[in-house]
Amino acid sequence: DKSWKLQQVLTTPADAEALRQLARMRRGAIVYAVHQALWTLDDKMVVASMSDFTLRVWNVASGVLVHTLRLHTSRVPVIQCHPLDPRLAVSAGHDGRVGVWDLQAGIAVKIVDGSGYDTQILDGAWSPDGMRIMFADEKGQFCIFGTGTGETMQRAKHEQFFAVEFRPEEEIARDDIGRLALAADPTVALHVAC
Repeated sequence: DKSWKLQQVLTTPADAEALRQLARMRRGAIVYAVHQALWTLDDKMVVASMSDFTLRVWNVASGVLVHTLRLHTSRVPVIQCHPLDPRLAVSAGHDGRVGVWDLQAGIAVKIVDGSGYDTQILDGAWSPDGMRIMFADEKGQFCIFGTGTGETMQRAKHEQFFAVEFRPEEEIARDDIGRLALAADPTVALHVAC
């Protein structure tokens, strides 16, 4: 039978610290929303970013929540499991913090605190070889962290531009709704003109 069936339900029980906080505030249990979830490389664990800014890790076979990971103080839009090592994952949040996690041990093995840069991390990914991590922020910047000498990155220009940015001004116009376009044919958007 190849039809899809419900195989497991992973719940998010309140952890001890959350229960203590609720007891002090005299409130009932809070159920936290899952923002995103993904599988580890070996399909043995599921990692989720939660609405309380934690990451939660479940053992899929038993359905047991095995770790609640705390680092972030704001929404965590980036969680990525390592492409080669099923123990590792990375998280990055709107608070500017990045954590590389050992999911089996439930600890951060590397933390980069970018909260002083006053920017929100919006997206990120491991390189295919698992040696580097790239993040993009709300200011249009990409940050690349990695191991090794970084020799391959030395060949990249410090600032890179699109070819269309060097068109003579007389070749650039605006279309009917104000977007940049070719002066010779305003129906052609400037970014596709190359």
